[in-house]
Amino acid sequence: MFVAPKVFSQQEAVFSLELPLQLPCTLWRHRFAPATVTGPLVVVISGLHGDEFDGGYICYRLAHFLQNLPPGWTLRGTVHLLPNANPLGTNISRRFLGFNQSDLNRSFPGVAGGSSEEQLAWAVYQEAVQAEVCVDIHSSNEFLMEVPQVRVADRPRLKNLAQELGLDLVWTHSPQHWIGGTLAQALFERQVHTLVVELGTGRRLHQLWSERVVQGILHLWVRLGVLQVNTTLPILSASYVADENNVFYLSAPQAGLLTLESGLQVGMHVQAGQKLGQVISPTQLTQAALYAPVDGFLFTLRVHPLVYEGSLVGRVVRE
Repeated sequence: MFVAPKVFSQQEAVFSLELPLQLPCTLWRHRFAPATVTGPLVVVISGLHGDEFDGGYICYRLAHFLQNLPPGWTLRGTVHLLPNANPLGTNISRRFLGFNQSDLNRSFPGVAGGSSEEQLAWAVYQEAVQAEVCVDIHSSNEFLMEVPQVRVADRPRLKNLAQELGLDLVWTHSPQHWIGGTLAQALFERQVHTLVVELGTGRRLHQLWSERVVQGILHLWVRLGVLQVNTTLPILSASYVADENNVFYLSAPQAGLLTLESGLQVGMHVQAGQKLGQVISPTQLTQAALYAPVDGFLFTLRVHPLVYEGSLVGRVVRE
């Protein structure tokens, strides 16, 4: 009978912050490694925003897999999971840090002796910067729904790694267009391969989509030599490739309530000129229709009905 080589796991508090009113802020790292390491170190980070729950579930599923490797699977490299990088935000289900409402993902690379958020950012960054490949998992905010996708800097190696995840979309950005202070930008400057995964919406858990991300990460780890498997992996679907030239934004033409056409969902294919919905004004009793700008794949869609003029309603990648 085949017995999988032992995987050693360890949970360690890598950072702790003393705050007023005895609020706990502890950053936990879960480490998985074989007895003899021959593969690279990879890191998965989630929860930089406290209202994003999919990443925590994905980390749980990855940990469960590593602790119960199926027959034919072997761990060769080292895996670090940081499932809750913003514990104060997560504890109160708020996007930003609980003590001062600042955005942790605008504070990187952080400062070792700086403010509370700078110290926490520094601790997360020190974990991530060790990696051969870092996967940074996010959900969208509570207003938008995103299909499972990966966002990377426009570099061939990163695009190839992103395709290994087999998600619906790979969205490339010029490095100078990354938002300053994000973990991805800070790691890019240190030449750490970083894949930003986005799925779902804030304050919700999307288990089916999360399972797709889990399978994609395992597939990536096999390609990197972190995992070894003696069976043939399934071929993942090719992803749409988006860039700064083929993504079209749908914006609300007026303030009011967004109502979508019956059956319209994120992840659908739309045709140029197809009516997607309308924004109605309950006070002026007017409406303004929304139409698809091109033939393409609808990968972002607003799920909150209240909009203001110019609010993002959706994004379409041209086919």
